This record gives sequence, C-alpha cells and structure tokens, in this order.
Amino acid sequence: MNYEETLNFIHSLDRFGSRPGLERIRELLERLGNPQNRCRCIHVAGTNGKGSVTMYCSHVLKTASYRVGTYISPFVVDFRERIQYNGEYISKDDLCRIVGDLLPHYEAMKRDGKQITEFELITAAAFCFFAEKCCDVVCLEVGMGGRFDATNVIEKPLVSVICSISLDHTKILGDTVEKIAFEKCGILKNGCPAVSYPLQTDGVLAVIMEQCARKGCKLHLPSAAAVHICDDRLFHLSFTYDGMNFTPRLLGTHQIYNAVTAVEALKCLRTQGFTLENGQIESGISETVFPARMEVLSSDPPVIVDGAHNPSGIASLCDSIRKLPQKPILVMGMLADKDYHEAVREIAPLAEKFFAVTPDNPRRLDCRTLAGCAAAYTDAEAFDDPRAAVRKALNAAGHDRAVILCGSLYLASTLRPIAAEELKHHV
Repeated sequence: MNYEETLNFIHSLDRFGSRPGLERIRELLERLGNPQNRCRCIHVAGTNGKGSVTMYCSHVLKTASYRVGTYISPFVVDFRERIQYNGEYISKDDLCRIVGDLLPHYEAMKRDGKQITEFELITAAAFCFFAEKCCDVVCLEVGMGGRFDATNVIEKPLVSVICSISLDHTKILGDTVEKIAFEKCGILKNGCPAVSYPLQTDGVLAVIMEQCARKGCKLHLPSAAAVHICDDRLFHLSFTYDGMNFTPRLLGTHQIYNAVTAVEALKCLRTQGFTLENGQIESGISETVFPARMEVLSSDPPVIVDGAHNPSGIASLCDSIRKLPQKPILVMGMLADKDYHEAVREIAPLAEKFFAVTPDNPRRLDCRTLAGCAAAYTDAEAFDDPRAAVRKALNAAGHDRAVILCGSLYLASTLRPIAAEELKHHV
C-alpha cells in the first residue's frame, strides 16, 4: 500500500468504534512477537494534560541524548504525529511498511470474528516501530481511560503517571471523578513507581493513593507549595521548582503543574539509572512545543489555538482568556457528545464575538446549535465554512484583540492551517 492507501485503510476502521478490552490487542501483539516487551515506557494517563506531560518527558529525554519514542493521540498537524522517534514523525515509508506487515494478522483475526479497532492497530504499529528503533524510553500516552486502553498491555513501566482527572467520556469511564480515577489507575502496575498531578481533588487523590497501596506502587506527589510562579501573564510564563528555573513555551497556569508532574516522573527515571541533569530538565521542558495546546500562531494580531473540550480544559482556557486586555473573538466548534452547554456557559460571556463552526468529525455538533447556545451570552454567528469564520474573526479583531480558536483538537487540526494561511494575507 502507498501512504494514501495506508491512511484510508487505517481510517476505515473508525466505523467499528472503540470497544474496551485487551484481548484483541494482546493477540495481535503476540502474533507480532510482543514488541511492547522490548519497550521501556513512561505510561501517562489522565483527563487533561497527559499529552503535554508526555511531550515534556519526551523532549527532556531527547535533550539528554536518549533514543526516545513518543506515542500520542489524537493528531493535529499530521497523522504521523501520533508516532515519533526523537521528535521526528514516523516516515511515510515506515508507516506503510509496518501497517502492511500487520495486515495479514488483522485479516486473520477478522476471519475469526475479532475486529481490530483503529487505535489498537496504530498502537501495535507504534510498538513495532519503537522496538525496531531500539528506543531507550517510550513516552506512551493513554488513549482513553487506562484499565482497558490498548496501551495498557505493557507489563512493567518505568513510571506510571496520573495527570489531572475531571469529567469526560462519562458514558464509558463513569459519571464521577472517583470512578474515572479508578479507570485511569488501571495503568498502575505492581511495584512500579507512580506520579500524580499535584492538584487533584480530594476524592481523586484518595482513589490514587488507595490503588497505589493495593499495588505496592510508591506514589510521588509534586508539592504545589514548592512551585514559585515568577510571571503568570498570558504570553510570559516562568516559575521555579525543586531548584530549577522554567520558562515554558506551553502557556497557561495549568501547564506549570503539568510540567512539575513531568519533572517528578523524570526524577523517577534517575533512580533507575538514567542520567538527567537539572539543566537538561530545565531546557527540555522550557523548549517543549505541542500543537493546539494554548499555541500562539501569531502575536500581531494575537491568535491562539487550544484544543480544550471538557470542563476542566475549558476552565483553564477561561483563566487564560481573563488575562487578556480585551475580550477576544472566539472561533469555536465542539463534538456533540461533550457538555457543550456548560462549555458555552463558561466561555461565551468572555468573548466579544462568538463564531461557531462544525468540526470535521462524525461526532460533530452542528454550528447552528452551538451558536444558538452562545447567543444567550454574546454576539454569536454560525459558519458552514470554517475559513470564512477565521477570516471574519481576524478582520473583527484588527491588530490588538485576540482571536481564540478552540473547542476540540479535531477542530484545531482543521483551523490551524487555515489560520496560518489567512494570517499571511491579513493586513
């Protein structure tokens, strides 16, 4: 298969959806020689921040000259973003070759009535690629949940990380943060160290501590009191922690606590023989970039892309918006299975104008429905054409007022290149 055919095959698996359980991925990996057993992993779960923590760890380890595999989802810029080696996307040729090697096993299992999902196939491909590359460390982001996530086939992670827990995917993971925390804690393995985000709710932290005690995992909890925030303006962030100084390029106060979570995970690696100097941790975290996570596309006019889509993520985005000197223009789209009523109630009053668009996703929420919700709080308009929404937002903003593109990582993958192109012609 060529690259286009490979992607078409991968995306054709979407229609089968997500089905919990590890039996299929375990059988597929067994057929492939269990490449996951040749990967030493930092395993990262959570509702918010898990992608950022994964990228922080990856960038620091690369800075320290380790061979690093990185697995994230979803992608924003390019599908190959999901599988990286030393900060570079998997090549098109490697992706085609590995998926081609998987195909006979996929078809054999399908004949036996065992339908592999897209996420399972890509997870297996990633493990094959990382094993080929002889990675020193794989920074492995959970897709959804933890206990039954396809990534949870690894046996003994270097460290398990539980990032910020809040309500999301409640129909699958549970309708309370405690139930969701239990699912996320499914990645904890007997005797392996664990790290938690420092600002969990009491109920969530209680679940994490209980599960760590049951599995004999030493829990490392960053001290929020040890964080000294030096500058917390929207475009200028700096802080100190554990004798180190950080000026992260990932913006928002929440990124400070994601960063210290990554620091504690990396310190766990030090105890296992990895050489990570403070300066390497400082520079690696400060230089980490990650598309669509409070990403600044332009400073004149200010244009920010953020993929926040659940209550906690929206709350963090709102905190950042309040630091702006003027109300921004929002270009927003959401998925129908998210709590869009609550998201709009929180964010729309902070906007000068609200331009609703429809994400390119089967679970999309129609832009007219979203605009109808927002009209109760601010001047709202629906756009069938996302380019028209971005263009009108830039014109309405001028050079001083910010434009925020938000609501979904899927939407961000559409709006990000449109905004970059429109900015070239913006006068």
